Amino acid sequence: MNKLYGFKEKCRFSTFLSLKWKYIEFRARYRINKNIY
Repeated sequence: MNKLYGFKEKCRFSTFLSLKWKYIEFRARYRINKNIY
């Protein structure tokens, strides 16, 4: 039970991190595109 819970938490945390990086990358790209035009 405890091991499963830890695994779930780890999965959720990694998903959160990947989403956060996608968001940062998206914002950076958006800013660069705005500077070009």
